[in-house]
Amino acid sequence: MFYYWLLLHQLVIGGQEVFKMKKLIKSFVMVSSLFLFSQCINSGHASCVGLDFLLRRARSACIVAYLTDDCSGMGEKNGFDEFINLRNVSRSNALGIVVGYVGIDEKWPDGTPIKNGQLQTGDVVLFKIIKKDRSLLIPEPQPTHLVPIVYRKGDENKPLIDFVNTGCNTYFTANGSLSAKGRHREDILKERFYVHKISNTKFRDLLSPNCLTEDGYCHANHDLKMGRAKPTLPECEKLSVLPSNDDFLHNYLKKSKPVIFKNMLRDWPAFTKWSNTYLRKQFGEKNILYYLSPHGDYEGVEPASLWDGLEDEDMPKSHRDQLPFPDLVLVRPASMNSSFSSFIDVVEGLSNGSIANLSAYLQYTSIPAFLPGLEKDLREETLFPGILKEDQLNIWLSDGGTRGKLHFDQFENFLCQVLPLL
Repeated sequence: MFYYWLLLHQLVIGGQEVFKMKKLIKSFVMVSSLFLFSQCINSGHASCVGLDFLLRRARSACIVAYLTDDCSGMGEKNGFDEFINLRNVSRSNALGIVVGYVGIDEKWPDGTPIKNGQLQTGDVVLFKIIKKDRSLLIPEPQPTHLVPIVYRKGDENKPLIDFVNTGCNTYFTANGSLSAKGRHREDILKERFYVHKISNTKFRDLLSPNCLTEDGYCHANHDLKMGRAKPTLPECEKLSVLPSNDDFLHNYLKKSKPVIFKNMLRDWPAFTKWSNTYLRKQFGEKNILYYLSPHGDYEGVEPASLWDGLEDEDMPKSHRDQLPFPDLVLVRPASMNSSFSSFIDVVEGLSNGSIANLSAYLQYTSIPAFLPGLEKDLREETLFPGILKEDQLNIWLSDGGTRGKLHFDQFENFLCQVLPLL
C-alpha cells in the first residue's frame, strides 16, 4: 500500500497547483449544479424535473423522487407525510441526497417510460449514484435510463427514512440529524489508526533508490552519505495475553489497528498435528493450484522497462491513457495445477537442498472447499467470540522463503501462523 502511495505522490507533487485548480473548478461546478437543482425541486413551489436532468445528477448524488400524475400547480403538500418531511429536511440539511418530484408519464432519453408497466402514482423511487466500473479499461457507454428501487407506502414494513438510508448509504434520522449508526461510523473514522500518528519515519527513507542492493537493504555507508542515523519503522504492538472482548473491540478492531498476539495457538490441535507427513496422508491426492517464484516474491510491481517487448503490446491508446502508472507492471508468479503431494515434494526438496533457486507457495486456498478435514484442528472460538462473523477460512503454505508485499485487504483478518513439525 505504501509503495503505490509513494508513486502517486511523486507523480502528483510536480503538478500540485494544477491539481488544486482542477479540484476548485470541479467543486464550483458541483455547487452550481446543486444550487440549480435546489431551485428546481426544493423551492417552496414544488415542480417536476425531467429524467434527462435526473440522469445527469445521478452521477454525483443519490436521488429520491415522488411519482405524480400532475406536475402543474403542485402545492407544498404533494405526497404522503413521510416524503414531505424528507423533502423539507433535505432543504435545510446536507444529507447527501436529492429529493424531488417526477411525472409518472415521463420518459428517459432513450424512450424508456419511467413507469415501465410496474410503477404507479404515489410511489417513491430511489436511484443510486452511478459508479464507474474501475475494473474495465474499455470506456463505458453512458447509461440512457436508470433502474429504480421502489418504495410503495403500505407495502413496506420499514419507514421511508430507513429505505433511503439503506439505498443511498446514508445515516440520518427523520429530523435530519445523524443517526446512532452515523455517529458510530464517525467515531470509527476519527479514531482510525494510522502509522503517521505514531511515527514521522517515511517509507521512502528506508527504500531510497540510491541505497538498494540485491537483497533489498541499504549499503552500510548510506547513513554517512545522508549525514544522519538510519531511520526505522515502528513495529506492531505485541501482546502475550489476549485482551478482553471489549478492549479488543474498542482499542484495536474499531481503530483498524494491527496487533500481534504471541503464543496463542499452542492449545490448537493444528499446532501439534500439522506436519508434512500428516498433510500428505490426509490430502495427498487432492488437486490444488500452487505458485512458483525464483526469488520468493509474489505479485510485485516492477518497472515496465524491465520487460522486453512490452512497448509492442497491442493496447489501444484509449486503454493505455487510463492506466494510472503506465510505467509499471504487476508481475504475478507462474502457477502449477497438480496434486497436494507434489507440492509437498517441492517444499521438502527446497528444505533439503535438492531443489534450489525456487520458492513454492499455496495461497488463498479455501479450507472448506479444498482441505475440509483441517477445520477440526482449529479453535476459532478462542479468538473473541461474538465480535466477528467468519466470512472466509483460507490457508497459506510455503517453504518459508516467500515474501509478501504491503497491501490492503477489504476484510478484518486474523492471520494465525502455525509452524508445523516436519
